[in-house]
Amino acid sequence: MAASITAQLQVIKASFRGREDPVRRPFTRPSVLFDPKEAADIDLRTILPIAASGLDVLVGLDARFGGYRDTLFSHTSLDMDREKMEPKEEEKVNKSVASYLRLLSGYLQLPAALKTLEYLIRRYRVHVFNVDELVLCALPYHDTHAFVRIIQLLDLGNGKWGFLEGVKSTGAPPPRKNIVQQCIRDKGVLEVLCNYASPTKEFQHSRVVVCFCTAVLVEALGTVHQLDSDTVKRVLPFVFSGLNPAMRGGRDDKAGALMVAGLVASRAALVPKLLNNLISFIARMAQQDTKELSDVPWLRMALMTIVNLVQPPSLLLQRGGIPRVKVQLPPVPFFLLALPYPVQPLLPPRSATQSSQSIPKKALKCLIDIRDFPAVLRGLSEEFNIKKFTCIFLETLIDHSSSDSSYCLALTTIIETIPMKDFIHTIVSKVLSFCVKWTKSVNTTDLPEAGRWVKQILIVIDRNYSSELRAAVGRFLEKSQVDSKEGGDIMKTLCFIVDGSLDMPLEISDSKIWFSLEHPKAMVRRTALSHLSASSLHEGKDIDVQKLLKFQDVILRRLHDDELSVVQAALSIDGLSGIITPPRLLNAFQDVLIRCIDILNTGAAHTISNACEVTISCLKCTFVNFHLRESSYLREVATMFFPFLLVLPKTWRISLKALELTKELCWPFYSDSLASYDVPSFQVKLSDRVLDPETVNSGEFFCLKGRVMYLFFLFA
Repeated sequence: MAASITAQLQVIKASFRGREDPVRRPFTRPSVLFDPKEAADIDLRTILPIAASGLDVLVGLDARFGGYRDTLFSHTSLDMDREKMEPKEEEKVNKSVASYLRLLSGYLQLPAALKTLEYLIRRYRVHVFNVDELVLCALPYHDTHAFVRIIQLLDLGNGKWGFLEGVKSTGAPPPRKNIVQQCIRDKGVLEVLCNYASPTKEFQHSRVVVCFCTAVLVEALGTVHQLDSDTVKRVLPFVFSGLNPAMRGGRDDKAGALMVAGLVASRAALVPKLLNNLISFIARMAQQDTKELSDVPWLRMALMTIVNLVQPPSLLLQRGGIPRVKVQLPPVPFFLLALPYPVQPLLPPRSATQSSQSIPKKALKCLIDIRDFPAVLRGLSEEFNIKKFTCIFLETLIDHSSSDSSYCLALTTIIETIPMKDFIHTIVSKVLSFCVKWTKSVNTTDLPEAGRWVKQILIVIDRNYSSELRAAVGRFLEKSQVDSKEGGDIMKTLCFIVDGSLDMPLEISDSKIWFSLEHPKAMVRRTALSHLSASSLHEGKDIDVQKLLKFQDVILRRLHDDELSVVQAALSIDGLSGIITPPRLLNAFQDVLIRCIDILNTGAAHTISNACEVTISCLKCTFVNFHLRESSYLREVATMFFPFLLVLPKTWRISLKALELTKELCWPFYSDSLASYDVPSFQVKLSDRVLDPETVNSGEFFCLKGRVMYLFFLFA
């Protein structure tokens, strides 16, 4: 009851506040143009032409002002008395005044705007009946003398604007930090500013108002390490209205919304539904804006905000700096360059790890529809550490690419555009795992489509990241325990999906060769090479160029295999020079020999035997493929054989084989030097791979060593 009486008394007080005495002329009148005493001598009919002239100037700047010429500033308004109006009529006038002040807020720094405001104060007493609207209209100009004069006309009391009462006594414009501090103390003021700056279908604020409100919001939110849910709820309308295309907000509204969204994401843990909505709104906004105007910096800013929503800011490190420096909410610096206000430094946020593990499908569709998206993402990946976002984005893209060709095309484009070395294992594992699951949930008639999808992705990866692809496949098969029954089934399943049939001959089954030769088990790799050796591959029958190149690559990789037994199996393939180009093959043989020499010098006893066998096989292969006189690689081959002509206890068998082959090598120096020598036909007795003492001291063996040492000095 007491509260009701108090409210009624306040209404009565407001109705009498500022009312002129009809009998006695007042000594002063409220004014923003004239001195209060001077204003007392100026009647309303004198002020109306002044306001009309100011309105003409504003109409020239913004046509929306023209709608008020015949309403608020008409000659009939001279006879209006706001206190005597009917409630409906007064409500209509109040709405018109409020909308005009909202529009005037973008131009209040102009003298013409103050002329129109003077008439509103004298005729409609806006300083009494529209206090909130007038304060919000003037607040972006808080550092001007006009703002002080407006505040001095108001009775602010103990309401939300009471913190401005000090302006009346001091006459000094308040700094923005006072407004920021009030937003921190009173969340109601924060919410009022958010609602005031938010665009609607009917009205969008000017750049000055949006930039001011955004700067205040950023500083207010940036002064706390972690935001509570109540604060987040109050600022979200500003974000969503700015991002909503239906509100037809300008570039400043969208930039402000992006900036606040990134700041909120860095200081509050958002629920998945809210997080997905924010990502979808930003992606849709970016898609529509890029269609209307191709603006890469703008797309970059929108994408960085999405990155902030998905990836914790603490993980977002700037590349290129030594040491790397944490980035302070990337959208903030970009936008603040356009703000006419310097923004105070923000406190570092606490780590607010978001719960998003995927990109919403709506957002994903919008992003891949943007032409410059891969290029912008590449630029961000080079400048910032956005690995977590990229990983989540790729996984989401893979999930949808199997059923939609547009997503698959986007995935392959991104693989070819963005550095993917760190993500190949994730992509391959995800794709192969998806294939295995697919076979359990779809009909076999749909498997060819799955095979095409897998091949399309793996071919692109192999083209750009060949070694990473092999490692990823090996790790996937190893993790699947391929030596067990389940692992074998997984490999058969992958082959079936890729090639469409398990009965396809090995020599024409790409997947069987590929998966077997990349198998983590050496035994499987050896078996595959043995079958490949038995095929007609070296004869080149019915083998297209692309397939031959693939075989060339896989055999070369096996010549560099970690297991010597696999290298030995690769060397057993006939006609290697017909499969692999001579320069690459010769380099591979040299690498094998160098590796074996290193093992012979430093390896354990059980590895030396294998190294000797591989060395002998490699020398044989080198001789078979390059021994013809017309070969242009004969000099290199002769040089490769030379180190093995020095007979040592550990390598005597290799030396004998090298001597035997060099005699047949069509190289003049070897032919002339060894023409009178026959390789010993006696059997060398061996004990732990070391020559028998009697054989070592025999004259025939010393004769052999002498000839080789002679050759060594000649070459030296």
